[in-house]
Amino acid sequence: MLVKKFVRDSLHFSQKDRLGILLVLSAIAACYLFSYFTPQAAASLTVEPGSELARVLDTLKKRQESSQKRFSPVSSPFRQQPDFTEGELFAFDPNTLDEAGWKRLGLSERLAKTIGRYQSKGGRFHRPEDLLRIWGFPKAFFERIKPYIRLPRQEKTMTQRLVAGQGSGRESLAPVNVNEADSGALIALPGIGSRLAARIITFRDRLGGFYAVGQIAETFGLADSVFQKIRPLLRVEGPLRKININAASKEELKNHPYIRWKGANAIVEYRNQHGAFKDGDELMNITVLDEATIKKLLPYLEF
Repeated sequence: MLVKKFVRDSLHFSQKDRLGILLVLSAIAACYLFSYFTPQAAASLTVEPGSELARVLDTLKKRQESSQKRFSPVSSPFRQQPDFTEGELFAFDPNTLDEAGWKRLGLSERLAKTIGRYQSKGGRFHRPEDLLRIWGFPKAFFERIKPYIRLPRQEKTMTQRLVAGQGSGRESLAPVNVNEADSGALIALPGIGSRLAARIITFRDRLGGFYAVGQIAETFGLADSVFQKIRPLLRVEGPLRKININAASKEELKNHPYIRWKGANAIVEYRNQHGAFKDGDELMNITVLDEATIKKLLPYLEF
């Protein structure tokens, strides 16, 4: 009786127990079925040569290789290029050598452009070592080209010859008559490059010549520091080209830097209404011309 009671008590399951056992058995069955229907290893894919799938896979492979090559450190477009290479060696003057010449020597395009900008602003090289003042100029490249640098210090033009301190070890340049000087004479002045020389000559021709040294400072792009340095070397001599204010057309008048279009139009309108100008005082009646401009303009006018 005791054994039957023990078995009955031990093997008796309540409704909740039976439900739990059923859920456990269901989970075991689901796991078994999942493993049965799921392959353990992917079957190897066989691709027939020349098929559409083969062409797609080949295209993807080429794109991947191209992408890896594009962004690799060796071929990256952002990799810093060398500042110079072993170019051709030849004798040269750094003040006249153009960008193509620097690249021919082996200098990088970036530095060649930097030198060009320096020269366009009036920069000059007076000693070979002055090249090292250019930001980033390679010292190794300088040592390579130094024996080929030619700076004509003794081969001087008339405006460069010694006129004072001869025999005393001191050099000074001969004064330059800016009204007659060509671009070569102006370039010989410290701080004046080819571009500034051309601007001075253009301004001089439009004015009709300079009557005062201070006018040269009005040249576009001429820094005051450069003008003050060359001022003792400048002279203005010779006749001016004058304008007949009573006969000149608007087109002739407007080309003068001190008159321009508004002034030319006002001068002609005043002349048409009041007749010919008798003297410079009448110009004070033209409101677009201030007193300072009229004072600068009078040496170029004839009545």
